[in-house]
Amino acid sequence: MDKKEENYNKQAHTILKENQIGFFTPFGPTIFQARWPAPYIQYMNDWMDKVVADQDLTKAYDHSRHLAGNLRHEMRMEQDMWKYKPSSEKFSMADWVGNLINNYIAKIFTTLSVDSKGTDGKNLEMKGCNIIDAWINDQYAGDFNPLHKHGGDVSSVTFLKVPESIVKGTEKDQAGYLLFSDGRFQQYISTHFVQPPAVGIIYLFPSWLLHTVYPFRGEGARRSMSFNSNVTTNHGDWN
Repeated sequence: MDKKEENYNKQAHTILKENQIGFFTPFGPTIFQARWPAPYIQYMNDWMDKVVADQDLTKAYDHSRHLAGNLRHEMRMEQDMWKYKPSSEKFSMADWVGNLINNYIAKIFTTLSVDSKGTDGKNLEMKGCNIIDAWINDQYAGDFNPLHKHGGDVSSVTFLKVPESIVKGTEKDQAGYLLFSDGRFQQYISTHFVQPPAVGIIYLFPSWLLHTVYPFRGEGARRSMSFNSNVTTNHGDWN
């Protein structure tokens, strides 16, 4: 292992230790939940507030034609935003996410058996990842995101703002919640994994994993950031 790779692994371990909440395998696919440090959340919220307050910027960054959602605002993030590094943090946004994905991929590789090419998952290592696209959504009362999947290898969702009605539980049932779905209904099998939104929480999941967001009735924006990424390993592209 060279010095650069050793430093990368140390950074990844630091991210995992400080921000990991847990791995979940509710129905096969692995979902990783962690928490962003607050300065990154503030930065993304400040950018989105600026964009939606300006009609010209809203038009320039509109990403809705590329997405499945029926939402008020769906804004494409600038690539340069990933270079942002708060003075209080060790990593830029890109490095923070890259290290998180490294931990996620490492966990998945330990569960893989030998594939048709004779590659054992335990011998796989992530060598890099590339964020293909990223966007921020503002969902208001009555808006919804239908069941859909993403492109790339690993996708993500982060919660930036959550309406008070969802936080306090005054909404009906699971209004405004995020639902992951895999498989069909059968006895003794779980096909849904439902999570309430909470500011700062990030989920990583396979890009093909179906998910949806339920509508809600309360006031205010349910704001989230999503991205898709491609992963390369020591055996080439992950897929």
